[in-house]
Amino acid sequence: MVAGMLGASVVYAGGHKAPADMHTFNVTCPAKELLPRIDFTYHRCNNGDEKSCESFVVFMRKALPEYDCQRSFDGDYVVPALWLSDAATEDYVRLLSNLKFIEARKLFGSAEFRAVLDGALAEEYEARSIAEEEKLRGAK
Repeated sequence: MVAGMLGASVVYAGGHKAPADMHTFNVTCPAKELLPRIDFTYHRCNNGDEKSCESFVVFMRKALPEYDCQRSFDGDYVVPALWLSDAATEDYVRLLSNLKFIEARKLFGSAEFRAVLDGALAEEYEARSIAEEEKLRGAK
């Protein structure tokens, strides 16, 4: 699912081959700015700070697209900004899955969120995300 400008190529997905004309990576990728904010709000949210939970969800949503993000081993692929958080991604996904306020539930139940799940995270959370999306649709 394309999420915005095609020049900067903002795409929601779990890693795609970079466009042929893309030779420089992590120029527009917001990971350097977003990931410390996600981590900070993650810890505060885990300690019961509701405002931090709200901020955590806002930052998580911004970290789902690929932009031009790439880790050192991604070769000619771009990945979601969130994936640059490495092992912490699992903790962030777990917290998001347990938050009960509506914006967190909407994000957890979204196709954009499911697109960043892969491997064990997809096995553990994809069905729950789909169920949350269906529950939210039924509540309207």
